[in-house]
Amino acid sequence: MSEPSFVPGPWRFVNGNLPRVVVGQDCVAGVHKIGSFSGRHKPETITANGYLLAAAPELYTELLHLVRLMEPIEDRGQLDVPGLATLNGARAALAKARGEQ
Repeated sequence: MSEPSFVPGPWRFVNGNLPRVVVGQDCVAGVHKIGSFSGRHKPETITANGYLLAAAPELYTELLHLVRLMEPIEDRGQLDVPGLATLNGARAALAKARGEQ
């Protein structure tokens, strides 16, 4: 499992005429436009997408912690079917974030 090379958080969502996600401290890594209120998406959809994108670094880190905590339980054969499905879903999401899927 490779480690991602994305800019670490915090990222933040800035709402307004040009909704955007600011990546990295003090815009060091750039600003990413996520939509336009005059476009095809509703303002509340753009806002929700912005907050989700801004949370991406923290979501990645917490999923990684979840996987690392659950793997010993899996190794001992003590993980039930729903737990295994959760673990595999977390692994798949991490792989997607790393560009492996």
